[in-house]
Amino acid sequence: MFKKFEDSVLNFCKKHIKKVVSLILSLLIVGGTATVSYALVLDKSEYDALCKNYTYAGPADSSYNCLAYAVGYPTQWLWPWGESKPTDAQVTSFLSSMYGYRKVGSPYQPMVISHGTSLSSIAHFSKASGSNSYSKFGTYELFYHVGWDVFRGDYGTLKSMYLK
Repeated sequence: MFKKFEDSVLNFCKKHIKKVVSLILSLLIVGGTATVSYALVLDKSEYDALCKNYTYAGPADSSYNCLAYAVGYPTQWLWPWGESKPTDAQVTSFLSSMYGYRKVGSPYQPMVISHGTSLSSIAHFSKASGSNSYSKFGTYELFYHVGWDVFRGDYGTLKSMYLK
């Protein structure tokens, strides 16, 4: 019986080693309670330059990016435009044809939000969660944001909202 349990734990660890290691490293057991501990990959000022109203929500992970997270595939890197930033029309076409999203405006509750410096330069995506959002910063951390239009600098501002 113990051997079966041991094998199942070992198989789980092999399958989810990255997440297990991350969890072990991020939990500190203090006096019988778990306290989440983390360190930002970049200096806080670099995140402040890109957005406001953010809280750490998950560790850095180079296997997925903002678009993959926003459309629900946090196990792959998804950016079909190569090294370039797509236009709003290209994003709308891609999200529609590949994932069944349609562009919406207020008063709809979006699922995916695009951000950019203009409609011809979309640089980032976030996933709506009620009136707030989550976003993955490239290979860096996952963050929770109070609001939808919380980006600035290279990430720009809210450009379009999409719903399935």
